[in-house]
Amino acid sequence: KRGQTEQALEAYQHAIRLDPHHADAFHNLGNVLQGQGRLEEALAAYRQSLAYRPSRDDTYVELGRIYYRAGRIEDAARVYRDWLQQDPTNPIAQHLVAACSGQAGLSRASEDYVRRTFDGFAQTFDEVLRLLDYQVPDLIASALEEIAPDAAGAGDVLDAGCGTGLCGVRLRGRARR
Repeated sequence: KRGQTEQALEAYQHAIRLDPHHADAFHNLGNVLQGQGRLEEALAAYRQSLAYRPSRDDTYVELGRIYYRAGRIEDAARVYRDWLQQDPTNPIAQHLVAACSGQAGLSRASEDYVRRTFDGFAQTFDEVLRLLDYQVPDLIASALEEIAPDAAGAGDVLDAGCGTGLCGVRLRGRARR
């Protein structure tokens, strides 16, 4: 997180020398290598992580993601099928297998997939928006001010987004309720 990738790389390699079966160290080594664009090495690190802990969901996600982005869809599908064998009821694994396989009839993600994906993202949602310099609530408030500058407290406002109510906070003074 501090951008000290070389130090992180050395730390994970040292941890692996101390414990050659350290699944977390292999996973994190894969993350660093992936960030450096060293994708073949990252794939190897993720595969080692899964060899020592085949129940680690985020390792399957990262391993499959590298294959998918490289256009190696069948390799990604194989990773997701392996994950599904480990955890047959996992909605994310089910969805990714179906997506990579081009499964007919997959018109939308299952409710379980959406729930698990967004629940997993909820803890870091506001931080990610801050890093992205997310300005939608301010833009909406500014546009509404231009359109109806004298409409403060005139009507009800519903923030029906999928976030944490950031628009509602900015529009509170403009709404009756």
